[in-house]
Amino acid sequence: MFGNGDLAKILYWSCVLWPVAGIIGIYACHHQRAKIRCHFIVTIILFFITVASAFIHDDFYLSVIWKHDELTSFLRVMIAIGSIIASIVLKFMVPGQLSSSGKQKKLSYSLGLYQLIICTAMMAVAINNFFIAQICLHSMIFLSFLACFIHGGGEQIQAAWEYFRYMLFFMIMALMGVFILELSVGQTYPLLPRFGSFILAFSIVQMIGLFPVFITFLRFVNHLPTLIGSIIFFIIPVAFLSLFIRLFQISSYQNPQSFLMILGLISFIIIIIKENDDPFLYSPFLITILAALAGIFSNEFQGLYSFCLFITVLVIYAPLGYILRKSPFAVDSRGWFVIAISAFPPFGIFFACAILIASLFAQFPWLGSCLFLLFFVRGFFLFKKNNIQLFSRNIFTKEGGCLLSLIFLPSLVIPIIAKYWLFQIAMQFIQK
Repeated sequence: MFGNGDLAKILYWSCVLWPVAGIIGIYACHHQRAKIRCHFIVTIILFFITVASAFIHDDFYLSVIWKHDELTSFLRVMIAIGSIIASIVLKFMVPGQLSSSGKQKKLSYSLGLYQLIICTAMMAVAINNFFIAQICLHSMIFLSFLACFIHGGGEQIQAAWEYFRYMLFFMIMALMGVFILELSVGQTYPLLPRFGSFILAFSIVQMIGLFPVFITFLRFVNHLPTLIGSIIFFIIPVAFLSLFIRLFQISSYQNPQSFLMILGLISFIIIIIKENDDPFLYSPFLITILAALAGIFSNEFQGLYSFCLFITVLVIYAPLGYILRKSPFAVDSRGWFVIAISAFPPFGIFFACAILIASLFAQFPWLGSCLFLLFFVRGFFLFKKNNIQLFSRNIFTKEGGCLLSLIFLPSLVIPIIAKYWLFQIAMQFIQK
C-alpha cells in the first residue's frame, strides 16, 4: 500500500519516465508538429513539479524523506528498463520514412543517445549515493563522447576526447577529496578536512565549467556538433550542480565560499570578453554559473528549486528553438526569449532564479551587485555589437503567437488553475 508522499513521488518519477515515452511518440508521429506538441506536454508536466517544489521547505531530491523505500526502488528499475526499451525502439523500430537515408538513420541514433543521456542525468540527480551519482554522470559524458563517433569528423572526436579526459581527471580529484574527508573524521588535524573540502569543491565546480577549465570548454563548442555541445554546456553542468549541492550532506565538509566566488566572477568576465556573434551560445551556461554562485550560499532547497527550473528550461528550449530556426523573425524575437529565461513577470515559471538572486543579495550584497553589473555590461556590448532588435513588430504572427503561448500557458494560466492542488501535493513531501 502507498504511504504518505507516494502520490508526490509518483508525480516526480513520472516526469523522469515521461521523456522515454515521449521520444517513442515522436518517432511514431514523425512530423515536426508532433515533436513540438510532445515537448509542450513534457513542459507542462515538468512545470507541475517545479511549482510543487516551490512550497517545500525540506529536502526534495536528496532522499531524506524517501530513503530507499520499495516504491522508489521499483521506479528506478522502471527508469532503467524504459531507457533500454527506448533505445531499442529508436534503433530497430524507426518509421520507414526516417530510415530511408543514412542521414536520417544517423539522426535517429543521435536522438536515441540524447534520450539516454537525459535519463541518466535524471537518475544521477535522484540517486542518494554520491559515488553512484558521479558514476552515472560520467556515464553520461561517455555517451556524449560516443555520440561524436556517430556524427563523425576528426575534429569533433578529438574535442570530445579532450573533454572526456578533463572530466575523468576531475572525477579522480573529487574521489580523492572524499577519501581525505573520510580520513579526517575523528582526527585532530583541523587543516585536513579543509584541504579535502577544497579539493572536492574545486573538482566539482570545474566539472560544472568554472574558471580556469572554462577557457578550454569555450574552445570545445566550436568543434562539437550542436547536439553534443548543448549537452556539454547545459545538461551536464546542471547535473553536476545538483551533485555540488549534495556536498553539504557530508558532515566534515567545509565549503570554501570566497574561493568559489572568485572563480565564478572570473568566468563571467571571460564570457563578456569572449562574446562572439551568436548571443545565445552561452546563455544556458551563464544561467548555470549564476546558480552555482548562488547555490554556494543558499539553503539546499533553494538550489534544488533551480534544478527543476533548468530541466524545465531545457524542455522549453527545444520547441522554441525549432520555431525560431524555422521562422523569418528569428533574429528579431531574441528579446522575448531573453525575458522567457529570466525571472521577470509574467514568466512566473522561472521564479526560482529570483529566489536565488534574492538570497545572494541578502547574504553578499557586493557580490550580487557585481553580478548585476556584469549582466548589464554584457547585454549592452552584446546588443550594441550585433545591432539586434529586441522585440519584433511581427511577434503576433501565427508562429509568434505559438511561441508566446508556449511561454504564457505554463507560466501564467496553470498556476492560477492548479494552485491549491499543487500545494496539497507539495505538502505530502514534508509529512514526517
